[in-house]
Amino acid sequence: MPSRAHQAVNRLLVCVAVVFASLLSPNSYAQEPIGEDAQAADPSQAASAVVRIEGLPDDVLNKGVRAIGETTNTAGFFPRSFGAARRAARRDAELFTTYLQSEGYYAAEVEARVVSGDHPYGITFYVTLGERFRVEQVKMVYTDEQAHPRPFALTDMGLDLPEDPTAATLEKTQANVLTYFRDNGYPRVRVISDRILANFSRQSAVLELSFETGPKAVFGATEWRGLDRLEQSYAETLIPWAQGDVFDLDALAQAREKLSETNLFSSIEISPGETDPATGKTPAIVTVTERSPRTIGVGGSYSTNKGPGVRIFWENRNILKRSEKLRVDLSVAQIEQELTTTLSKPFPRQQSTWSNTFAAGREDSDAFEEIRAGVSSAYAKRLSTKLSGRIGAGLEGSQLKEDGVTEDIILASFPVQLARNTVDSSLDPTKGTRLSIQATPYAGRADGFAGFGLVEVTGVFHQPLTSSRRVILSGWSRIGTTLAGSEGTVPSNKRYYAGGGGSIRGYGYQLAGPVDEDGDPEGGNAVAEFGLEMRGRVYKDVSLAAFFEGGSAFESRYPDFSERLLYGAGAGVRYHTAIGPIRVDFAVPLDRRSGIDDAFQFYISLGQAF
Repeated sequence: MPSRAHQAVNRLLVCVAVVFASLLSPNSYAQEPIGEDAQAADPSQAASAVVRIEGLPDDVLNKGVRAIGETTNTAGFFPRSFGAARRAARRDAELFTTYLQSEGYYAAEVEARVVSGDHPYGITFYVTLGERFRVEQVKMVYTDEQAHPRPFALTDMGLDLPEDPTAATLEKTQANVLTYFRDNGYPRVRVISDRILANFSRQSAVLELSFETGPKAVFGATEWRGLDRLEQSYAETLIPWAQGDVFDLDALAQAREKLSETNLFSSIEISPGETDPATGKTPAIVTVTERSPRTIGVGGSYSTNKGPGVRIFWENRNILKRSEKLRVDLSVAQIEQELTTTLSKPFPRQQSTWSNTFAAGREDSDAFEEIRAGVSSAYAKRLSTKLSGRIGAGLEGSQLKEDGVTEDIILASFPVQLARNTVDSSLDPTKGTRLSIQATPYAGRADGFAGFGLVEVTGVFHQPLTSSRRVILSGWSRIGTTLAGSEGTVPSNKRYYAGGGGSIRGYGYQLAGPVDEDGDPEGGNAVAEFGLEMRGRVYKDVSLAAFFEGGSAFESRYPDFSERLLYGAGAGVRYHTAIGPIRVDFAVPLDRRSGIDDAFQFYISLGQAF
């Protein structure tokens, strides 16, 4: 059956384009009139042709056939003449045949018959579908000779034989074969041709793929172009391959991602160089454009209870030429002022970072007055793409004044943290979760020897409710407890508090928990908080939000849910910018306590609440 096979091949080659075009515009054939085949300019003056398809029992195939036809146009087919109707029917018969062959019915035949006479014309398509063919083999053909052996079967590549003979499946198979070559040392592989060899007596087909692979390559020396401020020896540590490794295009993408994470480049291009035919060594050519490593920024916030606040930061992301980052933050608010300086050094091969921090601050809240200063050091390591760990040590000294009594405190801390993060954005997340578990032992002097530990678990989720992610349901929770020690040995600045803009909105700062006879917060040895927020994009960069939050601090060491919990609710507006949403929230306490809680709270800040 060579002629029929050749005919099936030719038809299949144009099939994908025809089907794709028809899906984009099901009525495209009816909208482009050509010459005498054009439809009547005024369909109301003519009757639509009566079109039938016989011999095609499959509803899915029938729908697919009708979607691409000029005569089967859902708006109706209004031919000017019998000749125009006949020519359109013949064109559709060829289209229908090609479509059915693209679905694996290579022996399909479609005959069109047009009945003349009074309008409307009658058009009938008679379909002989036949059996659906199966893919018997994928045959690899190489047009260039190479010294290295290359696979001739899908199983040698770890790939499965296509389950069905549709054009989409066969196209996917070809893409998988290309990916295999590109990931296994053939960066310049290209498809020369592809064709279907149909065996009509066996209802089977062979997919023949012809490739030009070029020589098998290994990584040679990396060629850097555009490096100035960043030392090349450090840039080399960001490359996930070594000389002699099999050339892998996926590794180039990984390298680009690593370089991008440094935030030191405005553009990054990585491409394979020329392969040495004698050794197979292929250099990766990395071309970068460096951006300024220095950034300065200003932010502001406001809340009814805490008043206005301003935050200024300056950072240099390459201060020692090896991507070390020095950052200085100054935050000034009515209740709290703090200066923080952090120097971080990354270790790309270990996927870890060592950071050292000096912080000094002052806080004057209803709970206590404090002047503090401290140093800390921490080592953070990425354990997987989603999981990270952190250990550290710190020393902090503070002067604490509470109820007219001043106390000098010195504490050493040894925090340990494990976190899992799958959110899609740190600035404006729309999907994913964050879970963190942190334990911090403390030892030192606070009205005598102080020894205690704090354990805290926090969780956040973001779930889109629409495919466009214009409506997001987000939630958060926090549970903390104190181990060892007692209320008397845990300083006020280390107790748990709830309430405020980053906690239970609707209540004043630190006020969602126990208070003394003057209405001042006492803090607790435990805390439990939670919240839900619905966010909906209503116009371009504007979103509306509604939220409900609750919880409390507890005097007991563990959350005691038999005690009174406090609830707040509110609504807000977000204006989305490149650096995160500007957030405005209005919240009210649902369990307002007379003489303690205000009627409402108002917040303005940058970034989502959680």
